[in-house]
Amino acid sequence: MGSFREYRLEQLDPVLRDEAGEAWSEGLGDREDVELELMKSAAQARLPGRCPDDALGPVGEAYALDRYPAHTDATYRAALKIAFPTHRKKGAAEAIEDQIRAFGIPDVRVYAAYEGEFGPDPRADYAEFWVFLGPDFGSTGIGLLILGDWILGSGATLGTTATRAQIVSLKRIILRWKALHGYPVKIILLFGSGPILGVGIAGGARPLTLGSFTLGGATTIAWPIGRTMNDTLPTLGSDGFILGGYVI
Repeated sequence: MGSFREYRLEQLDPVLRDEAGEAWSEGLGDREDVELELMKSAAQARLPGRCPDDALGPVGEAYALDRYPAHTDATYRAALKIAFPTHRKKGAAEAIEDQIRAFGIPDVRVYAAYEGEFGPDPRADYAEFWVFLGPDFGSTGIGLLILGDWILGSGATLGTTATRAQIVSLKRIILRWKALHGYPVKIILLFGSGPILGVGIAGGARPLTLGSFTLGGATTIAWPIGRTMNDTLPTLGSDGFILGGYVI
């Protein structure tokens, strides 16, 4: 049986099998076929892999998953598909990594302070962590902003093709899925191959380089999130100084 219309014609009593009887059966079958499609749509509307785009918002509310400014229908749908596994991992680095991959960036790694040499004394604060992205930025299209032979800037949106909405979205993903005690300091964007600039990872996986330059190394750009005294806070007494908190 392909449809109710076909089924009703097949089951039509021979006594009623005339032009009027067939028209009556086809009309009833068509109405049932319409209702069946509506029932299918209603059943699938709560499933992120099958719901129409205009149902993503209500599904997101049911799944307790925020939609951020740079989320497309496709990336938000990808995030919703892994909502329950991510909720189970909330507070772990893997939850942040999973949601950023769903956002469209396949290369992501979260490092805690004790895993590397990020500041003057990384062991002083067990709660701090850094999020590294790249060199593959996937469907986001984020890349270096280059004018001639010069790479522009090193902070905020200057220096990359990232939009403000993308930066805000990535920071909010990190803050949404971090551990309660976790304190994100920066997002580090890695462009090209070579050592991570200015960063040493425990165990020698990523060599420490001095300052912001390594001959032949990768290019990095940092977006600050958490204000820390040894890294991202402005000098005491400067205009707009705020102790702690986040830069969104």
